[in-house]
Amino acid sequence: MADHMSPLDAVSLDLEDEEPEVSMATASIVIFEGPAPATEKFLTAMGARLRLMPRFHQKARQVPFDLGSPVWVDDPAFDLTYHVRRVALAPPGDDPVLHERIGDIMSQRLDRARPLWEYWVIEGLSGGRWALLSKVHPRMADGVSGTHPNQVIFDKSPAGGVEPPQEVWTPDPEPSTLILAAGALRDLLLNPVEQARMIGRATAAPCAIIRRVADTARGLIALTGALWPANASTLTGPISGYRRYAVARASLTDVKKIAHRADATLNDVTVRDQRRFPPPAAPAR
Repeated sequence: MADHMSPLDAVSLDLEDEEPEVSMATASIVIFEGPAPATEKFLTAMGARLRLMPRFHQKARQVPFDLGSPVWVDDPAFDLTYHVRRVALAPPGDDPVLHERIGDIMSQRLDRARPLWEYWVIEGLSGGRWALLSKVHPRMADGVSGTHPNQVIFDKSPAGGVEPPQEVWTPDPEPSTLILAAGALRDLLLNPVEQARMIGRATAAPCAIIRRVADTARGLIALTGALWPANASTLTGPISGYRRYAVARASLTDVKKIAHRADATLNDVTVRDQRRFPPPAAPAR
């Protein structure tokens, strides 16, 4: 069974195809006190949570001759041990060593022949700590109702909860190239019929269509400002395959106060701060 991608999903994948140096993968790092869990224990817990993230069993497939948008299909060769990896830091295991390792991991593009995600258990942090790095394509996160996978795999309280029962996952048969091409051609043939139906609905509800056109116009005007070339900064220039990870620390209490006074979210405050104070340029390699 194939699930067609949205236009936004398709555009982000096309960008990676056209620019080999571009990687859309996002990183999230969580640091824990104490020793890292045993490999088998972590794999068992991760496997149990995957049933809540069906997209994590799926890979992207191109439609032959680009007759339609790419599709998500179950990966019949899915291997959890490929996606969950383990690595140890070199001494002293402090923050600079951790940040350099994260940069190295994020410099490698996700394998397009597999589901677009990886989790890395990182041992050897100073102070007896360990870290969990998620490396996920943003289109995969959208497949979990727009939430980040960390919100699914972690318990909501320190006390933990009852682990969901392990279920044997059986992939749907992967559609052949011929089936994908035939489905795309069918959609192209049916498209004019669907357009005619939409026109009929529009004439029956003209006020709603006028409101939608007005909303679209306002959106285009706002988008025009976003497309205007940005001022030169350390964030502009040619893109290489090298990635660097840097951290800026701030008091959560202070960030919450700023968000409250500005009637904004925590994410609004951190994003605006990053735009105002961009990180220094990465050294050439």
